[in-house]
Amino acid sequence: MGPDIPGAHQDFLYYSRYKWRMGQRTNFTGAGRGRLLPLLFLIAAGHTLWVAASPPPGLTRKVFGNLFFLLPYLLAAALAFRAVRGQPQQRRAWGTIAAGLVCWAAGEVVFTVLDLLGRTTFPSVADLGFVLLPVLFLLGILQFFQPPASRLQRLTFVLDIALLIVTFAHLLWIDYVTVSWHTYAGQPLALLLATAYPATDILMIAVALAMALWSPREATRGHNPLLGLGILLFLWGSVGYGTLVTHSHYQVGGWLDLTWSWAAFLFGWAASDTLKPGRRPPLPPRVQAVLADTTALLLPLLPYVAVVVAFVVPLPQPLNGSAHAGSPHLQTAVVAVLALLRFVLTEIHNRRLTRRLDQQARYDALTGALSRSVVQTQLPALAREALVRGEQLAVMFIDLDRFKQINDSFGHTVGDQVLMQVAERLRRCVGPPDLLIRMGGDEFVLVLAQLSELRHAERTAQRVLQALAAPLDIMGERLSLSASLGVACLPDDTSDLEEALRFADLAMYQAKRAERNTWRFYNPQWQDQASERFQLERELKNAVEHGEFQVCYQPVQETRSGRFHGFEALLRWNSRRYGPVPPTRFIRMAEELGLIGPLGQWVLREALQQLKRWRAEGATTLTVAVNISAVQFRQKDFVVSVLAALQAEELPGDALILELTESSLLEDVPASRAVLTQLQAHGIAIALDDFGTGYSSLAYLRDLPVNILKIDRSFIWALDEIGAAIVHSIVSLAHELGLRVVAEGIETPQQLEQVRTLGCHDAQGFLLSRPLLPTEGTAFLRGQRQHGLKDNGEGSCRNTLHTS
Repeated sequence: MGPDIPGAHQDFLYYSRYKWRMGQRTNFTGAGRGRLLPLLFLIAAGHTLWVAASPPPGLTRKVFGNLFFLLPYLLAAALAFRAVRGQPQQRRAWGTIAAGLVCWAAGEVVFTVLDLLGRTTFPSVADLGFVLLPVLFLLGILQFFQPPASRLQRLTFVLDIALLIVTFAHLLWIDYVTVSWHTYAGQPLALLLATAYPATDILMIAVALAMALWSPREATRGHNPLLGLGILLFLWGSVGYGTLVTHSHYQVGGWLDLTWSWAAFLFGWAASDTLKPGRRPPLPPRVQAVLADTTALLLPLLPYVAVVVAFVVPLPQPLNGSAHAGSPHLQTAVVAVLALLRFVLTEIHNRRLTRRLDQQARYDALTGALSRSVVQTQLPALAREALVRGEQLAVMFIDLDRFKQINDSFGHTVGDQVLMQVAERLRRCVGPPDLLIRMGGDEFVLVLAQLSELRHAERTAQRVLQALAAPLDIMGERLSLSASLGVACLPDDTSDLEEALRFADLAMYQAKRAERNTWRFYNPQWQDQASERFQLERELKNAVEHGEFQVCYQPVQETRSGRFHGFEALLRWNSRRYGPVPPTRFIRMAEELGLIGPLGQWVLREALQQLKRWRAEGATTLTVAVNISAVQFRQKDFVVSVLAALQAEELPGDALILELTESSLLEDVPASRAVLTQLQAHGIAIALDDFGTGYSSLAYLRDLPVNILKIDRSFIWALDEIGAAIVHSIVSLAHELGLRVVAEGIETPQQLEQVRTLGCHDAQGFLLSRPLLPTEGTAFLRGQRQHGLKDNGEGSCRNTLHTS
């Protein structure tokens, strides 16, 4: 026996009830369908064999001939009603179709009774049931179709239906309608029903065909091909029946009757197909695609086909000289008028579409500013005309600061709202002759025309910065924004507009490097700098593969005991072409090129591998601190990658210290807190690097789980009376919060003594040791173990470019 689980009995009862209900539903939509559809097929196949046997005229032929009609439509109606239960989104469509099938079956019942009694007349009550099927089918299939969105397209769709109706009527007039008018002249009700049969059939097939032409892919999907084929068979039978009845040649049990029984089978199959969950389409996808593409090509040909049919197909001669014989000529004229209207509407639609495409090409859909395409198509001519008139132009390149952070933090919806409001503010900063262009992302360009003096460009730049600095209220969020601007002038800087854009872009990057929320005019000297930067970027991309990077280690000393207990891992680049490149130059470049993530992971792995070797040699409590960039910290798999690197070297979490800047943590405080908490749960310590150079706010220290505070070297180098008071305040706060304090940039014995007196726990700097190569770090540790003294030795990582 199994264990006694509380609530297990109730769970079993609930599960049983659930399975019973699902079983009822499954039986209703699955097993029931599985029985009815094969039965429907057997009846249609049996009808075919019975007709092929050529039963002799008599009562038996009448009974079986009519039953072979009645049963298929009753079964098809049952499947259609089940489709109503199985497909809520198509309930009205299948309900109307089911009603049409029931009406036809009811008409067949009446017709069978009258036929057996020998009282078949035309018209009769049975005809009402027969004629209602195409009407209800028409209302039903319209539910499957999504009408065109625009008023012009809806009018064109109606015109296509009218063209199809008149074209089919023209053909049927020749074979059927003309004869009916002659046969039932003087019998209004008979004439009405005789005309209603082909009229309702024509309307149904015209609407169905128009829907297929307008939505070819939808028409070849799912149950629609089955339903369409069934309608075609039904129409064939109705037209043939009307023709034979008119000439008194129709008899039950003929080959024409098979069109109705097989049409009923196709109707039932279509209804049954909607009940299959995850059903396979009746047509293979490739066949669907071919049919859809072929059907799509036919829609533009519709007016031409209608005109050809109207003018080429011969018209009947009057049967008795009646006025009705002129009706086909009227149909020909109507087809011509409808086709002409269709051509006119198509031309209007094409012109509107051309204007819309031109609008989409010239204007940005989100902001309404001109799109980047006008730089190639419109601006060169504008620049040439301005230069011919002796006017000045200014090109202002605008890049939003920290827009990516807003997008990542609040989502693309908020980001889009920001761009829309920015574009609106930029429009208000310029006049009608000026142009606003969105280059893509968060980059905009203002082209200032008809400048009388360059100071106008300066004033506009200041106005733009002030406008963008105002807070944005978006979806309940109050956001602050700034921008970096670069300005190039024509013809002072260049006479080529594309070159002016490039110069303005270069000036914008200079403004962004100098300080954000500022602007710069283009300086020709920057061109050489840009070329050098391009070469440096190319070298940087290949530096890892060429082994040009190395990790150096600067010792960290405890101020009270003088004991060295850890290293800070520092990345160094010794370029084959440029020699030693300072971190202040290549770190930001690596961030801009998207290399900082892989590079940071490489440094982390290298540092942990070296730490493992040092610990194996006896430095069992040694730690290593690794700097983490903001880009690397924001990566979704950051925590996983750090833990994987520790696990790969079989090191505990307390062997690692991660150093992060204030700005990287404060971009998204809740997310930062969550990441830091995960890291600390594994014993990893968090150090706040360069404290005092970022937001310089002490309040957030209570909100972020950090362990170590590293005072920036700028405070250490200014340890006068005021500087010492600032450091003392920082240290006092850190002690109250239980944080360890590290003083960076110690270069003189006086500085070391001062930070020791102020209460800093640890110190590092060139006085204690320059950054060391791994082999030098090993020798340094051995010397510490042998002599127990701090080492002032200098390693080969030393040079004036290598800063800690």
